[in-house]
Amino acid sequence: MCVKEGAVPFLYAAGMAAIRYEKLDVCPMLAEGRSPMDAIMQRAAGLKAGVGLHLITPFEPVPLYPVLGERGFVHEARRRPDGGWEVWFHPSG
Repeated sequence: MCVKEGAVPFLYAAGMAAIRYEKLDVCPMLAEGRSPMDAIMQRAAGLKAGVGLHLITPFEPVPLYPVLGERGFVHEARRRPDGGWEVWFHPSG
């Protein structure tokens, strides 16, 4: 179960300035039996410079890491108290 918590608006990647994150909670899509992959990829492709993606999901999206990694993103992940996951994807370098 995903419980909405306050978003982390800024994180710092090593050697980078503050990054603003756009939040995408895919829990409702998954609960409806829909794949969130298209929504994730569209959101990631539309990010402007200096903006990352804050993904909320009920499981750790390990297969997504190399997919977005090939598109120049690095990630930081954390398990939530409710068992879900938050992952911050930001541009590398």
